Amino acid sequence: MMGNRISPFQLYCLLMFMIMSSTAIFEPPHLIRAGGNNGWILAWFCALVALPYSLVYSALASKANIGLVPFFESSLGKWLAKALILSYLFFLIFSCALGLRMFFEFALSVVLFVVPVSVFAGFLLAAAAWAARRGLATIGRLAEVFFWTNTFGALLTAALSCFNIDWNNFLPFVPRGILPLAPGAWKHSHVFAESYIAFFLSSFVSNRSRTYLSVLGSVLSSAFWICVFTLLSIGVFNHYLAGVLSYPIYSVVRNISVGDFIERVDAVFVAIWITNAFVKTSLLLFVIAHTSAAAVRLRDYRFLVLPFALLIGALSIAMFRNTVELKFFYDFFFYRVMLVFAVILPLVLLILSWWRRNECNDQKVPDSASSAG
Repeated sequence: MMGNRISPFQLYCLLMFMIMSSTAIFEPPHLIRAGGNNGWILAWFCALVALPYSLVYSALASKANIGLVPFFESSLGKWLAKALILSYLFFLIFSCALGLRMFFEFALSVVLFVVPVSVFAGFLLAAAAWAARRGLATIGRLAEVFFWTNTFGALLTAALSCFNIDWNNFLPFVPRGILPLAPGAWKHSHVFAESYIAFFLSSFVSNRSRTYLSVLGSVLSSAFWICVFTLLSIGVFNHYLAGVLSYPIYSVVRNISVGDFIERVDAVFVAIWITNAFVKTSLLLFVIAHTSAAAVRLRDYRFLVLPFALLIGALSIAMFRNTVELKFFYDFFFYRVMLVFAVILPLVLLILSWWRRNECNDQKVPDSASSAG
């Protein structure tokens, strides 16, 4: 445990990678189709809807500082805790495989690899398994470094994209007002619910009193970037075209050309996407292996990393037959899955933990009648 300590800022970086890994590519078209040329405003409504999620995760993180498995057992009892842990392990494995599959679908669509994509996938999984075996401290340090390089790359590409914006694409501006955008916000707020991983990591944070700042900061920061990506997509292509493009923000970056000397900036964006996939896969592999080891009382989780990596690699290939099935699942079902595991179950767990604590306090404090007797 001591070798896996991370700072609150490193936790913030890890949560940013969890949220932005697939959101940057896949979510802007959904916001644009839902909100039209004002879809970028919808990103902030989604963040507002997700703020209660942050409060739940922060509260759970403060309670799970003894470790996730002991916290589950103290809140739910031994057998119900094992059932919930098993359910979350299935969900984590599925989420990791889904993230990998989404990454490779994007890579196959827009990048011409010199080596076969299966070989590249093997290298990415092997690197993620290496980082997971090294421990959370290593993953946290890598996330901290990549956070700054990716932020600089994203700011650079966003600034260069402004040269291609047609400001008329944002008109009319909220012709019916802002409030009609709000009803659809809950559906798209699932992207911010990826910060649920915070209560899995709370026992590793060196200063747990600031965990809530990491969770809240990741939601607000990712909302800013989703807003920027959606804004650029609409400004460059208009909302009709941006809503039908599979990866509008990548198309925005690919069209950057300033004079005759700044071109092919999309390589920067692809590099950001690769590091996103690497950090998120490494983090999920660590959480899966460590939680599994803790659930069965194993002292060392590291020998579980490679089997889980092979399982996730095979599942990422077998889970969908083609891109159409993947997009259909993401568009119509993934937010429901996230609603169960990242919203409903954490809230139920928090309520049960409060109830069990009050029940234990009532048992410890005798009433006045029994004291008098």
